[in-house]
Amino acid sequence: MIVVVKKKWKELMVGDFVKIEKDQHIPADVVILATSFKDGNCFVSTMNLDGETNLKVKKKAYEQGFQSENSLSETWDQSFDLLRYEKPQQNIYTFSGFITR
Repeated sequence: MIVVVKKKWKELMVGDFVKIEKDQHIPADVVILATSFKDGNCFVSTMNLDGETNLKVKKKAYEQGFQSENSLSETWDQSFDLLRYEKPQQNIYTFSGFITR
């Protein structure tokens, strides 16, 4: 079961699950596990990072996806061995990460 706790962005730690709702700012680099769209896409504005006003399409990292917070909670501990990702870097246009089972 996922317990929702409000935190300031500076209190986030690697491995924290972050629920981001429509029109909220993304407080940190995140790996998208689920979206409200069936295809797993979401749209992100990077205007305050690069000045571009067009939305960027981002896709969930895990193809099976999750239908709800409860299904995420039930599946996470049972389904994944490791979440690997690159160290922080200056290039905001690339990110390499993957989930192994």
